[in-house]
Amino acid sequence: MRNACQNFGDSVVPLGDSVWINVEGIDVILNSVRCQVFNPNVFSNFGIIPNEKSVLVVKSTNHFYASFSEIASKIIYVAIDGLYPSNPNTNVYMNLSRKIWPLIDNPHVY
Repeated sequence: MRNACQNFGDSVVPLGDSVWINVEGIDVILNSVRCQVFNPNVFSNFGIIPNEKSVLVVKSTNHFYASFSEIASKIIYVAIDGLYPSNPNTNVYMNLSRKIWPLIDNPHVY
């Protein structure tokens, strides 16, 4: 698909040239523009119906949560060692002078 996109609130976010492939029964969307997944329409725009899947995997820090929490029965965060830890509790903030989201609103998330 040329110039594919997804929604993020009222915004339209480009995915660039993108393709839907199947790898041993797993549907995968590959895109040419670096971005996070924000909305289930990243799947439905390709003809994949998110509600028909038992598992959806997205690469995103937390921007996906608002839209996907509306359709998911459970959200599981996966963390790996790397340059950007997924858990704000493990980040070493040197100059932070206030509480930050998501810790302030969602302490149960981590």
